[in-house]
Amino acid sequence: MKKNYWLQLIEDSGCHAQKMVETLSVYSRLTTHRPPDSQFTLTKPLKQALTNLNDNIKSTSAIIEIRGNWPKYTGCEEQWLMYFSYVIHIALLYQKNDVEHIPNITIQCIQVEKMLRISIEDNGIGVKENLLDIITIPFKRMQSDKDFPGIGMGLSYCEHIAELHGGELKIGLSSQGGLAVIYAEKLLRKSCLN
Repeated sequence: MKKNYWLQLIEDSGCHAQKMVETLSVYSRLTTHRPPDSQFTLTKPLKQALTNLNDNIKSTSAIIEIRGNWPKYTGCEEQWLMYFSYVIHIALLYQKNDVEHIPNITIQCIQVEKMLRISIEDNGIGVKENLLDIITIPFKRMQSDKDFPGIGMGLSYCEHIAELHGGELKIGLSSQGGLAVIYAEKLLRKSCLN
């Protein structure tokens, strides 16, 4: 009996370590295997992410609202697809465990003068305010793996993608009660065109 316990513990730890190595490899490839920048409308990777997450959206009956004036952008479209996919997946996953609760996600793009701001806000469980500064640390989990499975890399990827595009990722509390994930970029380069 004790032998089986230890063997299971070793197997579980080995699987977890393997997942950590794989996610670090993905994180590293964001820089080392980055496709060349191209010009695209930011709604293109956003719509693709929503299509990819369609089953999750339907199963949760989520309401997703897209607002704002979405510009053409010069950057890595593949990484923006990854960015939107992770942030929206997180917004869908970290919701209240209540059959009457309907996830509500607001995705907004605002371009004012030389500042681009893309926010994704939800009405999920959010995080404690004192944890907002550490939520993007690789492998840092804010919730138990039992309740919300994962490795703790989604927002780490997103922060790295933001930095690679000359922006920054800001995490805050949403006016809807959940999390607000905000990409902000000063448009010093010619990355956006209306």
